[in-house]
Amino acid sequence: MLFTDPAPGIAELHLYGATTQAQFEVDTEHPADTSLDALTAISPDDIHATDTDMTENLAAYGLEYKGSMLVCRTTTLISHYYKIVDQDKFDLVKNAITIDGVLVQYKEKNGEIYFEIKDVAAADLDADYTLKIGTNEYKYSSMHYAKRVLQYESEGTTMWNLVTALYWYNQAANTYFGR
Repeated sequence: MLFTDPAPGIAELHLYGATTQAQFEVDTEHPADTSLDALTAISPDDIHATDTDMTENLAAYGLEYKGSMLVCRTTTLISHYYKIVDQDKFDLVKNAITIDGVLVQYKEKNGEIYFEIKDVAAADLDADYTLKIGTNEYKYSSMHYAKRVLQYESEGTTMWNLVTALYWYNQAANTYFGR
């Protein structure tokens, strides 16, 4: 059987790949797709992400929120960074912190601790993960990060292009998997 149209999501995958290559200046002589002008603009309102205040009530647990990071390589990784401001309060909850109900251990880097959500699949880039510290729950997805970039970056900047391509890649994966 001969297919003339690519499978759903293939064009978006190539576009995401080419945009990522441009962002990180990797093998730019051979982009995954040369039609970067095909990137359809989106606004922060196009991304439906749960509005989460990652700073809420952290002092009760001896923590201060420092930020979140999205790493897009062969897999996608979300990290949430905190500073311990009261070790005694943090010690009371540190062994009961969960992501989606699974106990997690923190890692340390540059005087901060962080929790990771690893191997986020393309179709799950818009899926909320729940980080629970004490009695507080913080919902977060890769699209939270994308939405914030779109709120602060101008259309056409490298980061705007990257998260826009990430958004369309996620939408294509959702279509492909029937979500």
